[in-house]
Amino acid sequence: RSSGINAEYGEIVLQSLKSGKAVFCEKPIGETVEDTKLCYDTSSSTGNILFCAFQRRWDPTFADIQARVRKGDAGHIQIIKSISRDSPLPSIEYLKISGGIFHDCMVHDIDMQTWVLGELPNQVHTMANAQIPEIAAIDDFDNVVTTLRYPSGTLGIINVNRFATYGYDQRLEVFGTKAMFEADNSRPNTCLTSGEQHLSRVPIHHSFPSRYETAYAAEMESFARIVRKVEPLGITYKVSSAVSKIADAAEKSAREGIPVNLAWSAEDLPSGYTA
Repeated sequence: RSSGINAEYGEIVLQSLKSGKAVFCEKPIGETVEDTKLCYDTSSSTGNILFCAFQRRWDPTFADIQARVRKGDAGHIQIIKSISRDSPLPSIEYLKISGGIFHDCMVHDIDMQTWVLGELPNQVHTMANAQIPEIAAIDDFDNVVTTLRYPSGTLGIINVNRFATYGYDQRLEVFGTKAMFEADNSRPNTCLTSGEQHLSRVPIHHSFPSRYETAYAAEMESFARIVRKVEPLGITYKVSSAVSKIADAAEKSAREGIPVNLAWSAEDLPSGYTA
């Protein structure tokens, strides 16, 4: 199915669960926390697996950074920064049903940052605008910068843009007291051309299908192992709902021009996370 959020989106998940199927669903499960909870409740009551796939978790470089951060190889994380710039520019027809840039795009960065850190933020502050007139006309944004304050003192920065003319830009930097880890843009091949007056590489990937080809295959293999009950389900309702809650807060901050505080109870925390 499409990764867009529309009226049929959650209904397909619900009908599939009720018909006895295990469900593989690319992010997010629902447009709201309530929609998400209904889907997971149905998964629980029917005994059928609901697998929410944030595919960046299966990217080899991002996964390596996450494992090394959790081991403490970088020391205390001072700043975590992610950049996500889309390519190509989606159609206005899609953007109208996408759920907006926060729930369609930024949720990937929110999940990645919180997964890498094992921590949920207690404050977000967003500045955003729309420089593409057609996007402004549907009351959405195409340039977003969100800062996140984590209880441990870590500062997060998320930069999301709807269109980059040079390709699908996906980067991560984690700066700690012992080391800095960086995930740069991947390319279709690693050829470097050296000329008399220039150096050049092949462009970065044009869009997400080629950029995350390996990750998509790996997450599907993970889904199969979970269905066979040889691997635990890692992205649970608590993960999905936390990501949606943070995205809601980031959008609220953008629209109201204020920082938004977040509170988490012990029951809210996914396994392995703090707040």
